[in-house]
Amino acid sequence: MNGKNVIKGHFKRGFLSLFMVASLVISLITSFSIPAGHVSAAESIQAVAACTDAAWDATKTYNGGNRVSLNGKVYEAKWWTLNENPAQSGSWGAWKYISDCGGTTPGDTTAPTAPANLTSTAKTANTVSLSWSASTDNVAVTGYNVYSGSTLNTTVTGTTATVSGLTASTAYTFTVKAKDAAGNLSAASNVLSVTTSDTSTPNPGTTPNKVIGGYVADWNFPNVNTIPATKLTHLYYAFANAANNAVSGGDTGKIAQLVSLKQKNPSLKVLISVGGWGNSANFSGIASTDANRTAFANSALQYIRANKLDGIDIDWEYPAVSDKQNYTLFIKKIREVLDAGSVADGRSNNKYQVTAATGASQYGIEGIDLASVQQYFDYINIMTYDMQVGTNSHHTNLYTSSLNSSYSVDNAVKLYKNSGVATSKIVIGGAFYSAGTTTEYTYDQLLASYINKNGWTRQWMM
Repeated sequence: MNGKNVIKGHFKRGFLSLFMVASLVISLITSFSIPAGHVSAAESIQAVAACTDAAWDATKTYNGGNRVSLNGKVYEAKWWTLNENPAQSGSWGAWKYISDCGGTTPGDTTAPTAPANLTSTAKTANTVSLSWSASTDNVAVTGYNVYSGSTLNTTVTGTTATVSGLTASTAYTFTVKAKDAAGNLSAASNVLSVTTSDTSTPNPGTTPNKVIGGYVADWNFPNVNTIPATKLTHLYYAFANAANNAVSGGDTGKIAQLVSLKQKNPSLKVLISVGGWGNSANFSGIASTDANRTAFANSALQYIRANKLDGIDIDWEYPAVSDKQNYTLFIKKIREVLDAGSVADGRSNNKYQVTAATGASQYGIEGIDLASVQQYFDYINIMTYDMQVGTNSHHTNLYTSSLNSSYSVDNAVKLYKNSGVATSKIVIGGAFYSAGTTTEYTYDQLLASYINKNGWTRQWMM
């Protein structure tokens, strides 16, 4: 019998600007290979010499494990016994037959039958659940060895098993062998091929339970191999421009790199984000007439098609009160044109998406009729970050504090819900970066609030 140690290691590293995902899975499996129909070294053939065991005596007491000879055969007591003829014991009696005296008749060498009907009952990105029909044996089946390829993965006593520690989007072959107490292994079951799921994200055309996205800045573009694509549902290239009633600009080479991540995660949505803090000046004019809105929407569809994107993200910072009605008409037109484009492009079950980046306060949404426009968005990405700039307060706080009693993620979400936005469309923003500021104090302020207070160290200069 041969023994071998198998080490399975899987390491994956990635980060998207401020995201980092790392995993390490190491398992150690010891497997032993025993040809079908043979016994293990531990259960080697038991050869008995010619009647070396004492003859059975009806008047003698025997305990379990004691051996005797009778009529040229060797028997072994299963438990305490007195005056029970071994030759008449039967399978339920106190004695079991071992071998003929002086012969080489082995113990149990009959292997169980091969398991049948091996099937997969469930799978994820990292596990496969298996089921099979029970084997039979001349004595009893004691368990089953489950193999992944030629590697022993696990041993179970029942007819089901779940193999874990697998890699996503990978093809595996499985077989099962039955074994008995003597160590006999059956022939292998039918070979079952299973490919693990790609990711935990939904299939294209379905609405995900959660949105996990990231904005990728053109001016700080990362190595796309560091982006954990399988952990994301959305990526936004930031930014393209809104000018002359059209979508323009953007580095198409960088956009293509983001789109290439679909090879790792086919469910990933890559959108073009238009506008931003420095490129929003033209939105008001574009949204002002139906002709302008239509021209922009058609341009957006062309841009999406040309770059193999999944939709558009409108980052208008910020609509004025006078833009409120036009903003709704603007988004409505984009929705209509992209829906028609989805049908024409054979994407009826995977429509082009329309999202927006919007303010996290009443000021940021005073030019948006959220109750009316929310129906045209797939999602609304609330910019719950930079809520304090140039101060030493929190800028992406979940709740309010004594230093910031107005702005928080909690308040922003409540504002949107109270404005009629469906909870399923709300996506909160989380800043994975810090901000700093320098503040000058007068000596009186320092003396009153800091000097000789906890945490203050007096420094003297000569």
